[in-house]
Amino acid sequence: MSMSEQEPTYQLPPGELPPQPPEARAPLGTLGAAPRKTLGNLAIEQHKTHLNSAKRILIVIGILTILANGLVFFMNMNQSAQLEREIAAIKANPNMTLDQNVVMQHRAAIWINILVTGAFAAMGLVFIVIAFFVNQYPVGATLSAFVLYLIAIVLGLAVNPAGNAAGLVIRAIIAYYLWKGVKSGQAIQKLRAEEAAA
Repeated sequence: MSMSEQEPTYQLPPGELPPQPPEARAPLGTLGAAPRKTLGNLAIEQHKTHLNSAKRILIVIGILTILANGLVFFMNMNQSAQLEREIAAIKANPNMTLDQNVVMQHRAAIWINILVTGAFAAMGLVFIVIAFFVNQYPVGATLSAFVLYLIAIVLGLAVNPAGNAAGLVIRAIIAYYLWKGVKSGQAIQKLRAEEAAA
């Protein structure tokens, strides 16, 4: 072949890229493929549903506890102020005598109610605070809420047995769902530990 003879060359049309080797191409199976959820992730999502239920229950319990006990708290405060006004009126009247034992009994009864209702209102606030830590600390938060709720039931029965005994069925149902939240929190913590170790 003479130097003047040249092999014909193929020129690509404008804007067209040369073909890539097979190893440089992305496998078709990976295009647009969504990540698959493992069984562990599905179990965690299922348990998170129970945790969210426990969280909502805690918020509702907290709000109702604050409203109910807060109302009684302020009623007792007004009753205490009314008692002091009556005592002052009796002292100002020379024709009336004041029995100090009766005064002490009334004062003690009112202030016990004030302390109890104030403590229960504060407990309602604690329930709401715990609810916001359920997802971050699933075991610690749910277990603390469950124990605190049982304590509230026992204290309520001790302070007012007749009034609190009527709602024991509802309280038992609430305690059941809180316990389910505890078990779900334990399961989530276990699954997370297994996935971290894998």
